[in-house]
Amino acid sequence: NGTNWTQVGGVAISMPDPVYVGMMVTAHNDGALCEARFENIELIHEETGIPETGKISPSSFILHSAYPNPFNPLTMIKFELPIDSPVDVSIYNLLGKRIRMFDTVHMKAGTHSIQWDARNDDGNIVATGLYICKFQVKDEVRTMKLMFLK
Repeated sequence: NGTNWTQVGGVAISMPDPVYVGMMVTAHNDGALCEARFENIELIHEETGIPETGKISPSSFILHSAYPNPFNPLTMIKFELPIDSPVDVSIYNLLGKRIRMFDTVHMKAGTHSIQWDARNDDGNIVATGLYICKFQVKDEVRTMKLMFLK
């Protein structure tokens, strides 16, 4: 019901380092974008039993919605850094292939923006579709969906 949740199970998975974990959501409606907020998610490292957390609190690095989104031909992605940090930004298609990687830049604390012109690393315009923009700031990773319409 969105308020009271019941845990239906747990899974122990043995994997070599590094391990990347993410949460996924879908709208189940072709062409519709969906947003979700996950709270109180824990990743327990079996050897220590200590929840793994990033060095930056989730509420301190702010990733704003891209504007416009859907877009053609440009979109602006705005974000706020709590401290001076190296920032990695990449764009992926829905198959997980990285199609655009922006240069890693060490940015000062404050508000910044990145503009994407719907071009891949080869300089070609990408196909109409849904793309994932991944931000990595220190140990914290955030993603957002971008819809390009030709």
